[in-house]
Amino acid sequence: MFIRGGSAGGFTTLAAICTDPDVFAGATSLYGISDLRTLVKDTHKFESKYMDKLLGGTIEQIPKVYEDRSPITHADKIKTPLLILQGAEDVVVPPSQSETIAKSIQARGGKVHYVIYPGEQHGWRKSKTIEEALGEELTWYEYLIGVSK
Repeated sequence: MFIRGGSAGGFTTLAAICTDPDVFAGATSLYGISDLRTLVKDTHKFESKYMDKLLGGTIEQIPKVYEDRSPITHADKIKTPLLILQGAEDVVVPPSQSETIAKSIQARGGKVHYVIYPGEQHGWRKSKTIEEALGEELTWYEYLIGVSK
């Protein structure tokens, strides 16, 4: 079974592979959130208060909740092979979110493939990127189930 998601769905993907590391054969996070603590500081103004409602308070009020619910806090548990796709110009979920978790997994010798798309933001807008991202994802799954070279 595979899991995938973009943005908040990418967060769910990362959280799931931290929580249940043996459930999924592979995962894809598209511009997903890995650290709620840094996202509070790095996201653009429009999204800046979104987490207060979802998590039940500000980071100052409930810092432990932000830490505990951040996939990066539990990245050492990730065993699931992970594909990360990210827009280089994303101001909603900045590339640092993807880079941080990719580096953490790589440092432990885990299986992660990180692709960044220059000129892309939060979600793909260019037809070339859409095509390339879908191709990356298909190739990733084929590799994981052993049907590609």
